[in-house]
Amino acid sequence: MDEVRYELQEEDAIAFSVVNARLSPSYRKMIQGLQVASSLLFVLMALPILEEQNHWTTWFIPALGIAAVWIVVPKVIWWSLPWVYRRHMRTGKNTAILGSHELQLLQDGLKRTHSQSESKVSWAAVDKLVSTRQYLGIYVAANNAFLVPKRSFDSPENERSFRARVEQLSGKVFAETVH
Repeated sequence: MDEVRYELQEEDAIAFSVVNARLSPSYRKMIQGLQVASSLLFVLMALPILEEQNHWTTWFIPALGIAAVWIVVPKVIWWSLPWVYRRHMRTGKNTAILGSHELQLLQDGLKRTHSQSESKVSWAAVDKLVSTRQYLGIYVAANNAFLVPKRSFDSPENERSFRARVEQLSGKVFAETVH
């Protein structure tokens, strides 16, 4: 199978953006930075109390706060991402992203056609291939991918055929994710 036609909706763009964020090393580093900074803040706020009362129980509240930061901060960020991306999607025109698409697998690269645009990239530009429960992502940059909803395929066999062809032409293998 060398061609797929699909419809991208707002929810597709949001869901894939969340997956992309979860796979991003820079997002993980940002969260770790927030955790470290918040932990230091707890320690700095507790120092005056700790200096006055040098007992192990006085360490309990800062330790509890630090533990909460390391557990709660990532969960809050991941939980809020769909809301953040939904707001971003609704602030501008997304007509070049949403709507009907056609993705062709050519010998020399990929060609995506949309009612308002057309783009072509060589196979050498493909950075990685990612398969989620709902989507296939053909990445051409760290945060830029050709997104193909799996519902676009008539059958699991057509999806497997398309994946195999992409892998053959790109020289890369789809990484399976749990997201």
